[in-house]
Amino acid sequence: MNFTDKSKKLHLNDLSVIILIIGLGFVIGQLISYALVQLVDSSFFYELNQIKESETADSKNAYLLKLIQFVSALFTFVIPPLIIGKLLYKNIENYLKLNISPDITYYFLIVLFMFAIMPAMNIIIEWNESIKFPEWLSGMEDRMRRSEDSTQNMIKIILAGDRYFDLAVNILLIAAIPAIGEEFLFRGVIQKFLTDRLKNVHIAILISAFLFSAIHFQFFGLVPRFLLGAFFGYLVYYSKSLWPAIWAHFLNNAVAVTAMFYISKGDLSEKIEKIGTQGYDIFYVIIGLIITVFLGYFLFRKTDR
Repeated sequence: MNFTDKSKKLHLNDLSVIILIIGLGFVIGQLISYALVQLVDSSFFYELNQIKESETADSKNAYLLKLIQFVSALFTFVIPPLIIGKLLYKNIENYLKLNISPDITYYFLIVLFMFAIMPAMNIIIEWNESIKFPEWLSGMEDRMRRSEDSTQNMIKIILAGDRYFDLAVNILLIAAIPAIGEEFLFRGVIQKFLTDRLKNVHIAILISAFLFSAIHFQFFGLVPRFLLGAFFGYLVYYSKSLWPAIWAHFLNNAVAVTAMFYISKGDLSEKIEKIGTQGYDIFYVIIGLIITVFLGYFLFRKTDR
């Protein structure tokens, strides 16, 4: 399987263009976000840092944080790949593999696959969160955990709200936009570039998956996010399309957002997030893995599509 676009061979300068555009997009996004904060409330970040985990932000801060998140995602992940595709390959749809899509059955199999593997993934998530550093690195561990706690608090503020309108906005912000933007960048641009340069799609998938996980700056979620990134990468490779990866990414985030919404309303037990991690859940893990292998046979096989 070769991802190379026959209409244009990659040159070393293309890497410079890719890095420059992604870097500019990030900087522009940050500058616009900073300008918005200064325009609406210059003390926004100070007030945000004063909010304890058990507290919630007022509606003004929550909506401003949502707006900043939107602007940052748009300029960091969505716009740069489109510009890169236009400058380097002219045909954006072909470059980002948006001109091909599997049939609806393939997307349905992805849904089943992701729910079947959830118990096993929960075990990996719990293991990664419980990693302890050596004593001489305890200071680093404390800083990293505080940083991740702060990130989780930000996410909690963004997801706050008990109206279905809030749920819809959060799904758009946390599921739809990241699914499109991050897949454009990591699978559409980075994975393609690495495949063309290294001539080995498997190494390219693993490197782009690592970068995808590392960019979130959450060590205690690094492994499960890496595995997700590899899963998305292989979906692109075997389906020859970016749409299945976008769908899987959206589904993963949307399920998490929806679960948190109903948990906060008291309509869903928090235990749903821990399925597979209790001793008596081993049955669900084993059955889920068997189903995962069965579904994987149909998802990860070469086709003439």
